[in-house]
Amino acid sequence: DLQGDLRRALSPKGQGGLSLRFRDGESGLSELTEVRGDIGLSGVPFGGGRFTATASPVYLNAGTLSEDGGRRFGSTGATSAAAEAVVEQLSGVGDLIDEIDEFADQVDATQGAFDTAETQVDAAETSFDAAQSQLSDAQDAVQQRRDQLTQARDDLRNANNPTEDQLAALQQAVEISEAQLSTAEDALSQSQGELNDAQQTLTQRENQREQAASQLSDASEVFEQNVTRNVLFESGIDLDALNADQRQFVNEYLEREFGSSDFSLEADSVADYRARSAAVRQLVNNVAARAGAYQRAAASGNQTDSGLAVAFGYREGSFGADIGSTPYGFEVTNLVGGVTWAPEVAPNTRFRVTAQRRAVKDSLLSYAGVEDPATGDRWGGVTRTGAELGLAFDNGEVGTYGDLGFYSYQGHNVDDNQEAVFNLGAYVKPINERWRELQTGVHLNYRSFDENRGQFTYGHGGYFSPQDYVSLAFPITYQESYNKVTWNARVSPGFQSYSVEEAAYFPTLGGQQQWLDILADAGVAPASYYEAESESGFGLNLGAGLDYQLSPAFSLGTSLGYDTFGDYSETSAMINLLYTMEP
Repeated sequence: DLQGDLRRALSPKGQGGLSLRFRDGESGLSELTEVRGDIGLSGVPFGGGRFTATASPVYLNAGTLSEDGGRRFGSTGATSAAAEAVVEQLSGVGDLIDEIDEFADQVDATQGAFDTAETQVDAAETSFDAAQSQLSDAQDAVQQRRDQLTQARDDLRNANNPTEDQLAALQQAVEISEAQLSTAEDALSQSQGELNDAQQTLTQRENQREQAASQLSDASEVFEQNVTRNVLFESGIDLDALNADQRQFVNEYLEREFGSSDFSLEADSVADYRARSAAVRQLVNNVAARAGAYQRAAASGNQTDSGLAVAFGYREGSFGADIGSTPYGFEVTNLVGGVTWAPEVAPNTRFRVTAQRRAVKDSLLSYAGVEDPATGDRWGGVTRTGAELGLAFDNGEVGTYGDLGFYSYQGHNVDDNQEAVFNLGAYVKPINERWRELQTGVHLNYRSFDENRGQFTYGHGGYFSPQDYVSLAFPITYQESYNKVTWNARVSPGFQSYSVEEAAYFPTLGGQQQWLDILADAGVAPASYYEAESESGFGLNLGAGLDYQLSPAFSLGTSLGYDTFGDYSETSAMINLLYTMEP
């Protein structure tokens, strides 16, 4: 009905709609629930193109961050976890030094035992020397008494006609000498016993000294082995794994902040070791205290945002333009819009050029921006700015199309990124009637980003950004109208494959990333880069829609959609009421 079509083309229109989108993912990060309302007015005030104005309240909910997710969020999660690990592992250094202290104590104890044994040997040697001297004196005394006895006997034997008194005196002299000799021999025997006892004591003391020396040697050997231990490595911090530049950076920092970078316990003596261990304990305590200052509670709670978006548009024939904003009230608000011109350059052929700046709605971070509650740092709110050139042919029965685009991704405190995108497709319409249409075809999509910025730490944008992505799909759509009802359905099975390179945790925070690299290389932090990954497999896109003309002025529209590939899935639903006024 030409009159009805003309009326609908020129009449002011009002519309209201409600849409729901749920993207499955990790709670608090890639998960996203969007509830959106649209209230719009449009008209053709000058009899040419149609102007539109739309206000859209939007509510976003990304779910609640888990403890593990909090370590991969913001500017503090990963560094706080690494600082916590530093404190925990440094706490083991004191226990290791305590172990080595015990070996030092053993050296001191065995040294004391050896010194005591040395003193006892010296005393035993002195006693032995005195016993030897006493024995020598006793031997001289015995010999003297023997000489005296021999002389007394010779005097008695050689006496010439002694008188009785002289004989008695000589005999008495012999008896006295014999008694003195006996006494001297007894003294000699006693001295010999004392010498034997002194010899036995000396031998015992020497054996004790030898045993003490062996124990001292063993204790010293164990001590010397233990003072060469790398207590940082044993506690889980491997500074030797760092490259030369990293090690120099760490050493300069430690010396600047704490006056020393020496964690070695090596020493030539126990006394020197005790001085070294005290210095290492102090250094470890200072580093642990500094690391503890970086421990902050990871972000938690429900990640939500809401706001009101506005948009204004104009369309006439093959030209369309719009301008608006992402919702006011979001953490980050951006100006968005675009211009499209698609003139017919040949029969059934159109050339299309598009320049646009659009919000990236992959996640709460990319769409609305977020704030790290621990620091107040804000980042996100990513826009996709660029242009596409395309060419399409459609004669009503078959069609082909292709387009090439280049885009720059920018966000608040987000590392810039670039994307190249290419689409190519063809389709046929086995059924192409006034009231129904069946279309089937093939669609090839290729995307490539310079960098992987799909994570949620500070500087990332939280949007899918593979270095290589290819999708080959076989879309089938069917549409039919009957009286006041128009319905459609689509199914698009296909194959998808992508790969993403590893990415730094903090692409815009050089100093923080450097420390995280060092801690990861030293075995403290689990990682400082997100791992590269790739996936290939089956993908499926489903959809259905229904429009019902309630009256000449009112129409109601609904749609459902489902898209999935690998771990990714997104479900959407929409209901829309359109009111066409009298022109």
